[in-house]
Amino acid sequence: MEIQRDRGKRLVSINQANYIKKIAKSLGDALTYSTPIDTNVKFVKTGVADSEPSQIVQVPYREVIGTVMYAMTGIRPDIACAVNMLARFSQEPRLPHWLALTRIIRYLNGTTNHGIIFDGNSEEGLIAYSDADYGSCRDSRKSITGALIKYHVKQTHKSVKKSTQP
Repeated sequence: MEIQRDRGKRLVSINQANYIKKIAKSLGDALTYSTPIDTNVKFVKTGVADSEPSQIVQVPYREVIGTVMYAMTGIRPDIACAVNMLARFSQEPRLPHWLALTRIIRYLNGTTNHGIIFDGNSEEGLIAYSDADYGSCRDSRKSITGALIKYHVKQTHKSVKKSTQP
């Protein structure tokens, strides 16, 4: 992790640029994407919905899922949905699953400067975001729901005077 601090602006930023560059280097190309996953593609156990079943591929799928999951839990929550979706196919990954996983890495490679910024000047309180997708899993017909709840506490710095009396 790389941590940068700007005391004057009361900002702290964190990113994992070097870690992501190391992951992307393992792919051996410089291709990048602007989104982590193609939202028009629906993944199923046999590959992609509405297409012929594809063969199971012999690739280090679990290791790569773990690698991008580390980036996700550390600094990159923007890939959480895509990683979660692809992690479901770790038992028998197919070619479409592997290609989608490499797309996530190429997205990370194109956005190495993204990270998390902590702003000491913000006066926001409780903020909540949610999303749901009714019955979207083609294999189980289960719904997918996600939520993000953020609470920001405005800190005030008060000087404490020392008493000189016993």
